[in-house]
Amino acid sequence: GLQFAGLGESGSLTRANSARWVSFFCWEIPRAADTARLHMAHSIGIGLAGFGTVGAGVYKNLTTNGDLIAQRTGARFDVRRIAVRDVTRVRAVEAPAELFTTDLDALLQDESIRIVVELMGGIDIPRDFVEKAIAAGKIVVTGNKALLAEHGREIFLRA
Repeated sequence: GLQFAGLGESGSLTRANSARWVSFFCWEIPRAADTARLHMAHSIGIGLAGFGTVGAGVYKNLTTNGDLIAQRTGARFDVRRIAVRDVTRVRAVEAPAELFTTDLDALLQDESIRIVVELMGGIDIPRDFVEKAIAAGKIVVTGNKALLAEHGREIFLRA
């Protein structure tokens, strides 16, 4: 089976601190013969914080490849909300208008969202958002190297 590790208080890797992550990431992958009967009942809500080049790419890939991802993992990843600075901006990738909000907290308050993906860039606003997301019990995904370089250790300890 798969094993995951998290940072302990000393900064060392431990399995105990990652139990809530393991419950999300470790599910049985269906065999090819089982995928025909998979009815996509297992849906995982996603909230995107940012919809620039990377955020739009994540959205596009999740929607375009949703069936393939569900077939391979047994779960469908559904984008439920997208937080942006300006909802009126014309975007290269189209998404339903009702998904967009300017309120980052809307992603944290929405109980149907299990995972938030921070794709805003910068350090201060993303850091506050990530800390609130962790406190709200959300799973956080970020590609923000500057944020992790500057505050990664304290973020990992909070998680």
